[in-house]
Amino acid sequence: MDVKVQESASATPTLLVELLAGIQLSVTNYGAIGDGIAINTSAIQLALNRCAARGGGRVYLDPGTYLIDGALTLPANVAFVGAGSAVSIIKCSGATQNAINMSGSGTGNNRLEGIGITHSSTSTGTAIAATSRTGVFIRDVVIGDAMFANGLIFD
Repeated sequence: MDVKVQESASATPTLLVELLAGIQLSVTNYGAIGDGIAINTSAIQLALNRCAARGGGRVYLDPGTYLIDGALTLPANVAFVGAGSAVSIIKCSGATQNAINMSGSGTGNNRLEGIGITHSSTSTGTAIAATSRTGVFIRDVVIGDAMFANGLIFD
């Protein structure tokens, strides 16, 4: 039986069997467009928050360049995984913004993998800021050269 469910008005219908098999959400199912032009902050954050509301899992960043105009917050127990740092790219546009924030006390159990982080010009912000968070795993993440005041901060 090919039953499809739709989690929100902007989400792409997903087969129920795929939903039950494991929690991996694609940002494109929440309206993100990896064309390097459309602003995707809200769509990507919605996917991250929806995954956290389900108790955690993986949010997949499909190949493409995703423009954001504000920092993304990675909730606890959520992995943000792309297809590779050369093909799944977060591109910031704000002059002072961080790209990805992982904050909050305690164990975050976060994974950031296979994502490139770049900026449309330069920023006084930080590419990845992990504040008061433990249990963070980062692999195959490339931060654009000299585009942020700080590449990675663990505090």
